[in-house]
Amino acid sequence: NFMRVSKSLNESLKLTFDFKKKPVSDIAAELGISENLIYRWNQTEDSTGFADLPLRRLLPVLNATNCDAILDYFEARRGRVAIKIPKVLASKRNESEMVSEYQTFTVTAIKVLRDFLNKPNKENYYKVDGALKVVMQETAAINKYAKKKASGQLEMDL
Repeated sequence: NFMRVSKSLNESLKLTFDFKKKPVSDIAAELGISENLIYRWNQTEDSTGFADLPLRRLLPVLNATNCDAILDYFEARRGRVAIKIPKVLASKRNESEMVSEYQTFTVTAIKVLRDFLNKPNKENYYKVDGALKVVMQETAAINKYAKKKASGQLEMDL
């Protein structure tokens, strides 16, 4: 499951405000704003109905929609990458499964990297980009797990 970063801010806004996933009325109620304002945020900049999304509203919007497309867009434009660190639940999987899954993710990333290097095109780029992000996310989760284990916190979490 590979993620593709939006090509424009407008595209990332449309992904964020995916009304099939969550109705605009629910998002507006959660944010305490009008539905019309959300529709105006989704307009292209050259349209008469366009309204800027204020920076102070960004975090509430991300929380209400549970979508990071806007952040991903900005990170990509700045030459950065952000990854979500999953919660570490020791009871969900044992350590050998964790190592095995990490190895699978890493081997997959190496395979799609080889595919990209042999045939550099956009499709293969998006595959390698997504696979590497999965490896980074899993690395962050395992790092968090190892830190908890080293400090003895895992026993308290079980």
